[in-house]
Formats: sequence, structure tokens, C-alpha cells
Amino acid sequence: MKNIFTLLFSIIIYHNSIAQCNGHLDLCQRKYNEVGIVMTHNSYNVGEEDFLFPNQTFSVAKQLEDGVRGLMLDIHKPDNEILVYHSFTTLGTQLLSEDLQEIKAFLDTHPNEIISIIFETNVSSIDLENELISTGLFPYLHHHTLGTEWATLQEMIDNNERLVVFSESNNGSVDQTWYHYAWEHVFDTNYSYSNPSEFDCTLNRGAASNSLYLVNHWITTGFGTGDPAQAAIVNANPLLMNRLDQCAIENNKTPNFIGVDFYELGNAFDAANTLNGITPTSSHEIQLQGIETFPNPCSDQFFIHIQESVTLHCTMYNILGQEMISTALHQGENIISTTELNNGIYFYALSDENGQVISTEKLLVEH
Repeated sequence: MKNIFTLLFSIIIYHNSIAQCNGHLDLCQRKYNEVGIVMTHNSYNVGEEDFLFPNQTFSVAKQLEDGVRGLMLDIHKPDNEILVYHSFTTLGTQLLSEDLQEIKAFLDTHPNEIISIIFETNVSSIDLENELISTGLFPYLHHHTLGTEWATLQEMIDNNERLVVFSESNNGSVDQTWYHYAWEHVFDTNYSYSNPSEFDCTLNRGAASNSLYLVNHWITTGFGTGDPAQAAIVNANPLLMNRLDQCAIENNKTPNFIGVDFYELGNAFDAANTLNGITPTSSHEIQLQGIETFPNPCSDQFFIHIQESVTLHCTMYNILGQEMISTALHQGENIISTTELNNGIYFYALSDENGQVISTEKLLVEH
């Protein structure tokens, strides 16, 4: 009898350990459009895979393992193969099937996770369907009818329909019920900003009445590719969370997709947890409780007071993302001279001993 109870207890513990949805039990009964996730911009445009001017550091496989649940993929068919690339093949290309195989492998081994993809589709819907079939992803596709309520995450998991596909091209056929025209379901912000001071919540594509909301939160440089220095600034809280809150207010809709470059920099996952009402798993909030900064606006001196016995680092940037000041911070009162800075808006990032940015704030300098 004891062995039976032990077995039952083990089964219950095992079930509870995996019975979660996108990492959290609290999300299971929420509808798909009631959940926020981190979505990587130009997810395939990866530095470690030799793309020039990348938007991301790590492969799609690692992105998913790290907690990314939304991908943006640009697909083209210059010859007979379907490729992912950004603007020009000379900047780097890869077979779409390689990224799809990584997604398939993740879904196979993570039965409680749901992935969303927004395709910039420069191929036919049949071409995309054939790729999804050949890589074994087709059975995972979720089918949603426009105008009806989205399924809960648990329902999607129970039905094993854990891949939601959107296309920026409205070229699907009636029987392709998995092929969702993005701008009938999603609305988004602008996506081309040259510096953080330009961020706004202006409606771009889609209608504000659509059920899903994408906030594009990155700085565009050069060929429209990424900049890690800028990502470290804009992905950090409270700048990121403040923008998401503002966009939620202006459009009366909590964002669902947080689109970022270099997702590993800053606090994108903390922001998604906050949108979902889940306590962040990092220690950033604890660290920030012991930090006081003043005054803002400042003239010739800016003070950062640290209560705890820790070593932090402060890096200050102008609105172009150029580094202006870099200095170590210690327990007690730290004085940063701003006498050499011109009047204007700056951003200062605080990072921990591991180089992880824990906060980014705006600073106004007025002499």
C-alpha cells in the first residue's frame, strides 16, 4: 500500500512540474490574446551564424531555450529554395527549413510551450505550407477563425496546436485555416526609430480593434539592422516597461508581443512577466530597491546612492547611442560630473558585476 501511495504522489508531483503553459501555471486558463511574450525581430539574422549586421546574437534554437516565444522571419524565394534573409542576400542567407527544424525540435521536447511566428512573406502560401509539411510542423499548427474567441493556452496544449502562424501577406486560401493574415489579427506600432526619444505608440498596421498587439521596440540603424549598444538601453527597465504601459493606455490593450533586438540584453523577459502579472524571476527589482538617483534634471552633478555593498557600473549615452560616460559605482554616494555634457536628453544604464543591465533611465541635463 505504501508503494502505491508513493507512486501516486510521484505522479502528482511529476504532473504538476510539467502542467504549465509557457512556463507558468497561471497562464494556462488565459486566452492566447491575454498573454504577453518576448518576440525577436529578424529572429534568423543571427551573429553566431555569420549574418552581417545581425539583429540577434544567438540561434533560433537558443532563443527558444532561453524563453523567447515569438519569432519574426522574412522569407524569400530568389531561385528554387526558400530562404530567410534581410533585404540583401549578400548580408547572409539560410534555408528556412533549418529554422523550422529547430522550432520542430523544440516543440517536440517541450509539450507545454506555444510559439508564434510573424512571417514577412515573399513567397506563396502554398510554398510556406509545403515547408511546414516537409519539416514536420504542419500537425502543430493552430487554426483560429477571425472574429471568434481565441483558445486558452491549455486548450492549445491539449489539442497539440502549439504553433500560431501569421503572414504579413494576405495571400492564403480559404482552406488554409492555419494561415492567419497578420493585420486582421494584430495591430502594431511603428518599427523605424533612430533613437529612443522617438519611441511612441502610434498605430501603424492593423486596426486597434484587432485582438493582438505588437509593440516594436528596437532602434533601426544602417540597413535596418540591430545595434547591441542601443538594445542594452532600450530593452532595460524602466524604459521598456514604461513604454509598454504607455502603449497599453493609449490603445486600451495590453501588448501581447514585445518585439526586440538582442533579447538577452536588458529586461524583456521581466517585462513580459510583468504584463502577465507574474513576479519577475530575476533579482533586478531587489537590486533597484537599494538605489537612489538625483537630481533629474541635473546641472553639473548627478548622484547615485547605493545602500548595499555591491559594485555596479553606470554607462551614459546620448540619444544617438554614443557612450558619453562610463564609471564604476560603489556603496554610498557616487558623484557623476555632467559638466562636459551639452544640454539635452541622455540615457544612463546601470549594470551588475556580470555586465547585465538592470535599469535604464532617461536623464535631462540643463546647465
